[in-house]
Amino acid sequence: MAAAKGISLKSWECTISRALARFNETGEYTRRPSQGPHRVTTRGDNRFLQLIALGLHAQVPATGPILIREHRVGRLKFAREHVHWQNNDRRRVLFFDESRFCLWSSDRRVLVYRRLGERFS
Repeated sequence: MAAAKGISLKSWECTISRALARFNETGEYTRRPSQGPHRVTTRGDNRFLQLIALGLHAQVPATGPILIREHRVGRLKFAREHVHWQNNDRRRVLFFDESRFCLWSSDRRVLVYRRLGERFS
């Protein structure tokens, strides 16, 4: 029947002999993990390439202007006007800062990602 489907009996014999050799070598038969294709880029490289594709580039953060009394008053007014917002109201607003996080170790670099020509966006 195997020969009728185009599979030769020789290929089955080869597979069986390899399985028996592995069993004799290790005392059990388990499939070896396949290696698959080798990664050419790391996850960090991929993330960097995604940021570049979005037009964002790493830059040293700009120091912002000192907040004056009018700025503080404006921020407090905004906070009081929006204190009763629900989660679905906040989903429509993009809150971001220029923070950078390292999960495993600190590389002590301070970089932010912005489009070319932006300074305080």
